[in-house]
Amino acid sequence: MAGAQTIFLDLLDHNFSPIPTFVSPTGLTPVVLPSGAVYMRNNGMTVIASGSNGVNVGNITLRITGGGATRGMIPANIGIMNAFQYTTPIGYTAWFDNFLFGQVKAGGTIATWEHQFRIYFPNGSFIVASEVEFGNGFVPITIPSGFAIPATNMMEVRATTVSSDGVTISVQATGILTNNTAPGVVQRLPTAFTEY
Repeated sequence: MAGAQTIFLDLLDHNFSPIPTFVSPTGLTPVVLPSGAVYMRNNGMTVIASGSNGVNVGNITLRITGGGATRGMIPANIGIMNAFQYTTPIGYTAWFDNFLFGQVKAGGTIATWEHQFRIYFPNGSFIVASEVEFGNGFVPITIPSGFAIPATNMMEVRATTVSSDGVTISVQATGILTNNTAPGVVQRLPTAFTEY
């Protein structure tokens, strides 16, 4: 059997509480989330078990029942959701200190892209923390003291302009998630997000 066999969804409910969810896809047939998995935020989707080819064969989408809005997608042969966004669960603080921005143009020709790093607040407003333009290759950025994203806030990197078609943009971040009532590292967040 080829393709994704188990997918982990890092979901948050309407109270920003984590709802770790596992789904076993059945080919092209839509799969309803397990009972009780009523979510408001999707922090990520990852293929954690797959068949002979090692990744998902086709695109995997998370949608509202009945063909509604798409809330997340794992592109074919990638194995991880393709949106750089993370909402910190209630009772936790996310802390990030390393980012890697990369861009590759098919055929090796020169292309540039500009990104906005945004912090979103629970009321939907946001601030643009930085705006940078990158060319071909990879650029590591380390923030010496790191920065924190408090509970119920979201960070996002959004590609605002790309100079040509056929560009693959990768953004990776590493950090930790700490429990505010029992301080300590509770989860490492080495996450790779990709935008196309």
